[in-house]
Amino acid sequence: MATYEGTHDFTGATVVTVPQVIVSTCYETQGRFVEAQAAGGTTIWNTSGALVDTSATVSSYKSVSMSGGGSFAYFDQAVSTFACVCEPLTVEGSDFDMFFGHGEVSISASAITWTGRHYGFKITEASSGGETLYGTNADASSQTETDLSTAVAASVTYMFGARKNGTTDIKFYFGPTLKATHTTNIPAGSENRPIQCAVTNKDVASRTACRMNFASVTYDLV
Repeated sequence: MATYEGTHDFTGATVVTVPQVIVSTCYETQGRFVEAQAAGGTTIWNTSGALVDTSATVSSYKSVSMSGGGSFAYFDQAVSTFACVCEPLTVEGSDFDMFFGHGEVSISASAITWTGRHYGFKITEASSGGETLYGTNADASSQTETDLSTAVAASVTYMFGARKNGTTDIKFYFGPTLKATHTTNIPAGSENRPIQCAVTNKDVASRTACRMNFASVTYDLV
């Protein structure tokens, strides 16, 4: 499952011995989400998930965030895990920034600002070169990111996971493989949006779209 329920290091099942809260979505309808966009940014909602899309003809962006029902100290839970199944490059443009993960980043038609409280995954591309996948997190003032040295192909569905271990570290997984561990700029405190997908074409008239199939955040309550 996309939620990796009952796993701790994404390498094998273990018995869950602590109470957990699992916040999850299959992106079939818009009702629980907050959307933001500029110009031709759109979202298509259906039984395949949410297609988060920029325009091919104008500078644009689109953001889809799950509503948390008000500000809550999501990042103060001792252990939390973000996991998703998505097709990040359903359409791959020449220039873009993309985020999917726990928390929320700020976005405009020109760029994503990466200092908002979050952890998850960043994909970026400029017309001068190919796309790059990063593990990323920030604590509301500073960001840490690592190039995961992993190719992401167009029109391919992948599983991603990231696990925050208190204030100690965040581990980033591509499928079952651990790709990076961060120990700095770990987020803490309150956030309104537990899950976000956002994409901007960085002021270049080039279409990029990400299809989110499933996503979840699991919180260990001890």
